[in-house]
Amino acid sequence: MEDMAKNRYALLVKGQEFIKERLLVLGPDLSAAHFLCYNNCRVRFRGHKEWTELNAKGGLDIPAVYVPGWFIEAIDCSSSKLVFEGLQNLRNLHYLKYLDISYCEHIDVWCLDRITGEYADTLEYLNLSGCRNLTAHGLEVLWRLKNLKTLVLKDMEHVEDLTLVCLLLLDVFPNLKIIGAEYMDLKLLEGTEHAYLLQDDFIPQLEPGAKPTQADPPLPFRPRQHEAEDHVTRPGNLETKAVKN
Repeated sequence: MEDMAKNRYALLVKGQEFIKERLLVLGPDLSAAHFLCYNNCRVRFRGHKEWTELNAKGGLDIPAVYVPGWFIEAIDCSSSKLVFEGLQNLRNLHYLKYLDISYCEHIDVWCLDRITGEYADTLEYLNLSGCRNLTAHGLEVLWRLKNLKTLVLKDMEHVEDLTLVCLLLLDVFPNLKIIGAEYMDLKLLEGTEHAYLLQDDFIPQLEPGAKPTQADPPLPFRPRQHEAEDHVTRPGNLETKAVKN
């Protein structure tokens, strides 16, 4: 049974393998769009109202070569089989604001660590509902998302101290809207080791990180003939190539 699960996961990793040639032909945004749509996800481009996904014939109505001006602004991976190694295909998306990875069974702390590191400056909406492999420890990295406005945490009862996590996030981001988690009952903290959070002058102590810099607008993508292939090393000494259709 365990061997079967490992084999299924290995097939997912192989099916989401990173293809350097696709990136060189399409550029980061269109390459990510092709990868996502062929893995049962959908995307929305900047300046477009409609979502892009596979049509009735199993194809895509977007360019199959690099065309300037196609920037991904929203990604919906809800209930998909996206794995850590697949995230290698979602890099350098400079305009990504919306990400829905709800009910993705393989999204875990390592995935969230990579996502929050890659999109710390742009992500405004994040849906983590029903991600059963996420823990309170995994959710701690959300403080990196300095522009986060909406966080959806439905069906996350398995996360211990979820109320505490929400309160800590609200201390960092007072205007953050959290949907799906009951975190307003402050009486739950009274008489506990976390009662200090009720103090009006409480300031959370976060680990220092790199100072944010003003990112310049991305330059037009220009393929490079001898670009070194990027490798992904999953925590646990599992080295694998990243992701394919």
